[in-house]
Amino acid sequence: MGGGNPKNHIREGIKKVRPLRTWQLVLILIVLLPVVLSLLRLDNIGMLQRREAVESADESGNEEALKNRLIELQDYVFTHMNASTGAFYLDKQYERDAAQVLERAGQDLVNNDSNPNGNIYKKASEVCDPQFHVKYSQAHIACMMRELEKYPSMEEISDTALADLPDTELYRREYVSPFFTFGVTGATIALTAILAVVIITRFLIYLSLRIMLIFYKNS
Repeated sequence: MGGGNPKNHIREGIKKVRPLRTWQLVLILIVLLPVVLSLLRLDNIGMLQRREAVESADESGNEEALKNRLIELQDYVFTHMNASTGAFYLDKQYERDAAQVLERAGQDLVNNDSNPNGNIYKKASEVCDPQFHVKYSQAHIACMMRELEKYPSMEEISDTALADLPDTELYRREYVSPFFTFGVTGATIALTAILAVVIITRFLIYLSLRIMLIFYKNS
């Protein structure tokens, strides 16, 4: 563009970027925003459903099912947005493993000829079992320990059961979803972001040309 009036060039530029179709883009953006929010919510609901399946498998005591549900939850979280689980614990698995430790320790005491108090594990169970609906829950284990502490042989329990009780952190799980995934949700978010950038860019160019035109009119 060699010659010509600069004002005419600016007016031509304004016509090109004038929001002739921008209102249509804004309308599409308005439609896309609730769609994005709905897709993010669905991703989160999918995670919650799979975490509930993990909890059900943990409750059932089926270790193979629990392993499979954990894999399903992990795979889902790693391929969806807004699907982080937060920290949760496999409480029932811990209780089952802790029960095995206590039972082994109690059996060791029964088989120990130097134990003058007999089967103190059974005695503790007779006191605690009727008090708790869920055997070997945290409260039940605490009750068992209180009862066992009444006997001198508890020193042997301390050396075995307490030392061997599993670390609760081993039963902690937390899966974090990625910031962006190439799924339906990610594609919709990317389209929405691109559309927003186009609208903002068109507006800024249009505004800049209007300012330049005002400048030329006043010069």
